[in-house]
Amino acid sequence: MVPEPVEGLNERYTHYFWDSPIFEVGMKKIIIIFLYSLFFSCIAENIDLKFVCEDNAVYIKSVAVDSKQLILVCNEFRLKKIIKVEGFEELKQLEDLCFYFYKFACDLDFLNSLENLRYLYLMSWEVQNFEFISELKKLERTELDLFINQNIESLADKKISLKELKNLKELTINVWFKDCGITHIPPFVDVKNRPVLKIDTTYINKLSKVDYKYAKQYSKVVSLNPNPKWPFN
Repeated sequence: MVPEPVEGLNERYTHYFWDSPIFEVGMKKIIIIFLYSLFFSCIAENIDLKFVCEDNAVYIKSVAVDSKQLILVCNEFRLKKIIKVEGFEELKQLEDLCFYFYKFACDLDFLNSLENLRYLYLMSWEVQNFEFISELKKLERTELDLFINQNIESLADKKISLKELKNLKELTINVWFKDCGITHIPPFVDVKNRPVLKIDTTYINKLSKVDYKYAKQYSKVVSLNPNPKWPFN
């Protein structure tokens, strides 16, 4: 037998629920959480990347602190030498980074703080060394396109260990300047995972035994320019 509904009972219980201390505390928590979320979303951080040039001019690029991908194009100070870079240590989630037309007269060790960087593309008018690569432990692919009028051998005459780069799949080094180029296989040592090496071979006329030793560390050594005499074709 189904009991008869008692008139006003649901209303009384409903009224009790809305006025109850439990409901009041619960709503306060919800409101506080909502306000916190709204506050942090409103200040969703942008950080300033600072590029200090040799004339002490400072150029700032504002980017989201939680960026996973960044493409940075140097326009207003393209022909100026950069002597200091600040702010990259804040980009903890960055995985993909591209530089276009930067002229780095400083070391690129500011990249070492990018703990999650997997892809690096660098198109640069100047670069001081390649040693920064050895610290990018999660790096999978890197492409260095260098438009430089300097002795590239001064950049590639020191052995650089890549033993920490256990996920490296592809390493590309290209030089775009007349009468300046790579003349030997770059002396990277302790290369793990047998990645592909792609290099400009325009100025490689003869390979030494040491070159072949370095080349054995890679699954392929590819010429970026037509070279019918390239022994690894």
